[in-house]
Amino acid sequence: MIVLIPILIIEGFLLLWSSRRAGLFPYPHMILIYLMGSQIALAAVAGGVEYPFLALYSTYAFADHLTSFVLLYFAIFLLIVGTQSPPAGRRFDLLQGLRSRLAGLVGADESRGAILTAIAAMYAHLLMIALSVHPSVIWYNTTYLSMSNEAVLRSVNAITLFTIQTNKFVGIVAAAFFGYYWARRRYEMAAIVAPLAIFHFLYELGGHSRLAVLYTVIVALALFIYRGNKLQFGALIGMAIAILLFCLQGRSEPAQGISSIADFPQVLLRSFSENGSTSFLNVFEGAFVTSEIGRYFPTFPATYKILSFSPFPSFIDNFDVLRERAQVPLQHYVPASAFLEVDAFGPPYVVLYVVTQLVAGKLSVLYLSRRRDLTAIVVNLLMLSAAYIQFTYAVRTVYRLFVIAGVISVVGLYVSRSMGRSRDRRMRSRQRARPDQPGAGEPATRDRDATERARRREARRKLAQAQMRGSRRWVPTDR
Repeated sequence: MIVLIPILIIEGFLLLWSSRRAGLFPYPHMILIYLMGSQIALAAVAGGVEYPFLALYSTYAFADHLTSFVLLYFAIFLLIVGTQSPPAGRRFDLLQGLRSRLAGLVGADESRGAILTAIAAMYAHLLMIALSVHPSVIWYNTTYLSMSNEAVLRSVNAITLFTIQTNKFVGIVAAAFFGYYWARRRYEMAAIVAPLAIFHFLYELGGHSRLAVLYTVIVALALFIYRGNKLQFGALIGMAIAILLFCLQGRSEPAQGISSIADFPQVLLRSFSENGSTSFLNVFEGAFVTSEIGRYFPTFPATYKILSFSPFPSFIDNFDVLRERAQVPLQHYVPASAFLEVDAFGPPYVVLYVVTQLVAGKLSVLYLSRRRDLTAIVVNLLMLSAAYIQFTYAVRTVYRLFVIAGVISVVGLYVSRSMGRSRDRRMRSRQRARPDQPGAGEPATRDRDATERARRREARRKLAQAQMRGSRRWVPTDR
């Protein structure tokens, strides 16, 4: 603990420096805050606090390994936002003036069609789910993970497999859409996407999946970003913690499915009665899994390593078949995290994984700082989701989300740049067509230049007067 305190102070200082320099983003700063909490939880367990979850796969947590890993993680991801200084007036900050800086996407003519198309695609996906799965299995079953594998499907084919495998990604987008529109008080659009968000939330909650927690956190972040209401944000984060405890405890319960949500209070109380205050350590469960990096040395076939980095669904590359015989979990219900796997894969795969996450994260932050619309916030929240689940799930689940976020960011930045150039060309065309109108053509340009020169002369005069008086008061001036 004595060593941990200065480490936390250094990490907190770096986090504060980065946020003050470039703003506070959902990704990567929320993940860095999560890691700081993880270090405290690991130190508590190493100091004697009992955590029954570790009995499933480990005798104790390698806190020293995770501490070194977290320091590296900080160093890498502070590069994403800490090394850039956005232009004046373009700073993105969650805590200061953010609501006035973010523009609504659907209100723009050039974006309305894209958003409505995305919503229509998500409803089409919902229809495919209704046609592909057994309603009885979704409502009630007795086997954990039945709702996320082939057991839930009416028939197994390429279309149904693609539908169930993309369910989680669509749920993240639906939650981000709903949170955005609700926070922006665009209640008509929120009502349109609400059935999508509610269905995916109940689906994951009934399956006792952490994604239900993630959906809640996404809505909480949207409300905090656009409304700045700390009370609502705290209430939703508290709700997310309760959902996490329910999901982890509910996996060992006999009832699974959406109908099991009715037992939420009883399961939550059972979690506290069996585990006591250590139930809150489940929030940092991924840290304990990742801390096993010091003694996780399995052997994977080359095919498994390569296909783990494939962005394609399993019905194309048949990874699901390979996973059944090649994946090495820590325990039957405790999969190895992405960091454990890439470390076992070897240095080339570690470099590929870290560089991909670094590039995709940088692009998502750059896109959000420039565009500041719904698509950009969804991409950044997608990066946040992937970065969170990488501590508890394998490379295959996480890596494709990094790739998707990176590709969307590149496309969004290119489209934004093209739209800006088009607006500039239209403005120049109007100026050439109406040279005598105020604000257009050469006469207006000369007037603006003269006004700018006079303003600068006045600023220099005031600065000289202030210096002669020996004043230390800062006087704004232009270079």
